[in-house]
Amino acid sequence: ALLPDIDHPRSPIGRLLFPVSKFISKFYSHRTLTHSLLALFVFGVLCSLIDTGLGTDFSLLATVGYGSHLLLDMMTIQGVQLLYPFKKNACVLPANPAYRFSSNNANHEALLFAICVTGLIFLRPLIEQGFWTTYNQSFASVKHLKSEYLKSDDLLEVSMTLKGFGGVEGDATGYLMFVNSSEIVLHRDSLISYSLTDNDVIALDFRHSGLTAADLGY
Repeated sequence: ALLPDIDHPRSPIGRLLFPVSKFISKFYSHRTLTHSLLALFVFGVLCSLIDTGLGTDFSLLATVGYGSHLLLDMMTIQGVQLLYPFKKNACVLPANPAYRFSSNNANHEALLFAICVTGLIFLRPLIEQGFWTTYNQSFASVKHLKSEYLKSDDLLEVSMTLKGFGGVEGDATGYLMFVNSSEIVLHRDSLISYSLTDNDVIALDFRHSGLTAADLGY
């Protein structure tokens, strides 16, 4: 995320790699070449090649980190030249400068820092669980339970509150062994099958247990 500022000799990354930053700064001004979509693309390709060569898997995170710098710099008064070197227009977000930050204003930077920290607190479930797990848990329907089941390596611990039907009333809990659009199989002391749809479920909650079917003897 700091790498785009290698075009600025007084930036943290610029001071660390001063000969490189001085060279880039001499031939290109700040927030041009290294803050462009072209640089983001080249950086992503290089990271992918490194991933392939080393058998690692960090290129997506690294590219998102690089891109996050460009996005935040677009929210400043100056903006960035995203289309450099093809076009040198500044790209900004939002269009009205009154709603953009000044990178030399301590109050603006403190406000942006507070927004980021607050966002991290509220996004903690998303960070811990990933986007799709958080999405499925937020809606918590049979459809979303099935979606989470299909992509899970471990068993889901399920808790349901059901309408009275077929002799089954009240709560149903257990480890999810199978689910489709009309049937849920839970393991509590033994396997229990429930034939139901979203209309039969009053409340549904699930979370990853870390256990596998082998841990339960299946």
